[in-house]
Amino acid sequence: MRATVIAVLFFSCTSAVVAQDPIQVADVEIRVGGFSSKELHYGFAEGDVILFELEERKGRSVSNVEISEYPGTIRFAERGAPRINNVSMQVHQQGVFTFKVSNGKLRRRTCRLRIFRIPAHEDLAHWNTAVVWESVPDTTYDVRQEKYLVSSDTSIVEVANQVSRVAGTLSPKGNRGRTLVEFDLPENTVAWSYYVGTEAGQATMDAAADDFAASASPVLMNLTGGDPLAMLALHGVSLFNKLSDGENVQYWVLGGAEDAGRFVRHEPFRSFRGGNVVNDFARLEEPLGGRRYIGLANDNLMVSLNVNVMVKAVVVNANYATRPVTTMSIEYRDAPRILGID
Repeated sequence: MRATVIAVLFFSCTSAVVAQDPIQVADVEIRVGGFSSKELHYGFAEGDVILFELEERKGRSVSNVEISEYPGTIRFAERGAPRINNVSMQVHQQGVFTFKVSNGKLRRRTCRLRIFRIPAHEDLAHWNTAVVWESVPDTTYDVRQEKYLVSSDTSIVEVANQVSRVAGTLSPKGNRGRTLVEFDLPENTVAWSYYVGTEAGQATMDAAADDFAASASPVLMNLTGGDPLAMLALHGVSLFNKLSDGENVQYWVLGGAEDAGRFVRHEPFRSFRGGNVVNDFARLEEPLGGRRYIGLANDNLMVSLNVNVMVKAVVVNANYATRPVTTMSIEYRDAPRILGID
């Protein structure tokens, strides 16, 4: 009988509703704890009329009662009422409606909710108002500027090419048989090579240059200038012969300025590479920046040595530009689905 009364009241103020009996959607009692809320979700067909009423069992005020149409359009709101009667609203398009009861008090509220629907026509009388929640993807696209390599220019730079005289350990003109070769590696150095050798190694330097000139392609000759040390720096390929006969020299590729000072003062120092050799050569990929030092030592008492020290660096200058890049991201969210027609 109560449902009929609600329907009659609604029919008296709305002329657009056809003569359909109200269909009960829910008659439930919910308990809402202090400072909390509860929600009920139902799906309605286009053209439905929703009828709603609420009553707090003990007649206490309810902080907020709200009816919203998914995803968040508020269609009705009432604050502080213990009872709500004769609420009706038209469903303009099929959708999910949320009935939310909020309790802003400490004590629990017990509320009875009654919800009816009047379908637009009898074909929708068996409409299933149940709602299921499904995970659906949300795809977004982000456009950002990306830096990319357009081209790179490779060059071989001569860093050092000198003959260093290293006095004997007892010579009054020497630093107790030690000397330093200093050089600066250019910016953007990616690798470098060195050659260290006494005068006895001059022959192998000349032979390596002849072999390189006889076998290298014109492009490689143009890039390296026909220098086998440049070839070693660029590709790690050595054309030098390692000698064992002749005056020897001790050398170290030192760690840095502090180690260079320790070397000169005959104190312990760090080094990357070294040896007691007639000649030696290598390609290094570290260290790559700033001022570097090669320490030379002569173990002869009085006889001085002339030591060839050559260094070549491979320098790569990169040219960059920017371009827009679109990236796709997918996030999942819960979305309602109405069961509708069975």
